[in-house]
Amino acid sequence: MRSWAWPLLLTLAMAGAGAHPLCPKPIDVGFYDFGAHYDARNGEGIDTDLVRALGERSGCSFRPLYLSRVLIWRRLASGQLDMTVSGLATPERQRYAEFLPYMQTRNVILMRAELKGLNSPAEFEAMPALHLGVVLGYKHGAGWDDWIEGLRNSGRVETAGDLPTLMRLLDSGRVDAVPIIPTVLPGLLQQRGEQAPPLLTQPWFNQQPKQEACLAMSRQRMTPALRQHLAASLAQLKREGVLSKILHKHLGDEEARAAALP
Repeated sequence: MRSWAWPLLLTLAMAGAGAHPLCPKPIDVGFYDFGAHYDARNGEGIDTDLVRALGERSGCSFRPLYLSRVLIWRRLASGQLDMTVSGLATPERQRYAEFLPYMQTRNVILMRAELKGLNSPAEFEAMPALHLGVVLGYKHGAGWDDWIEGLRNSGRVETAGDLPTLMRLLDSGRVDAVPIIPTVLPGLLQQRGEQAPPLLTQPWFNQQPKQEACLAMSRQRMTPALRQHLAASLAQLKREGVLSKILHKHLGDEEARAAALP
């Protein structure tokens, strides 16, 4: 765990002071660098505020761990981690984790500006010289994952360990486009150098349902009663408007409205 995470650890651990009997020990939560959801430079974001509020509402304490996406899902699958944040449910993941949605979003395609004439995944696929970049272990949702797998089978997908590395692949020309969600894009663009090439975004796969960002809770390590207790606490945060305030704080009014669950 990085040294700056200790103040965050103490804050989250204190959030559940007077622990609820269903959670006598701290719940380990895997966080990863993900723009407005979690900024690894300062340990803040939507997910940090959500877990802090969940601790206050549930009486549980949470111990944050800063890990890679791949390691998070590997530990959840093997019963070595209690929970993670901003998780996308898939049939495989649902075998070992229960998912609690708290916001929604939709990928866009981020591409080099000279490709502005490309208007669809089919047009991208029809140009064999073009390559796509993705982050290792990340699921993109309906439509996207099947399309990406087809490109991968043709040797046209490059994989990065994290989002900053993915952006470097795009800026260097090693890949021509990347799927990204709008909530992580502003922070990534701010970190680019002055000489970075111009980029543009397009909405692809808009006919597919939005993705739901979820708390993913281990079925092996967390009892059904505890998972139900946290689900009720999250629902209460939504009813009380706490979740809406968190989204508005980190996204602004327009994006927060788009990200709110119905």
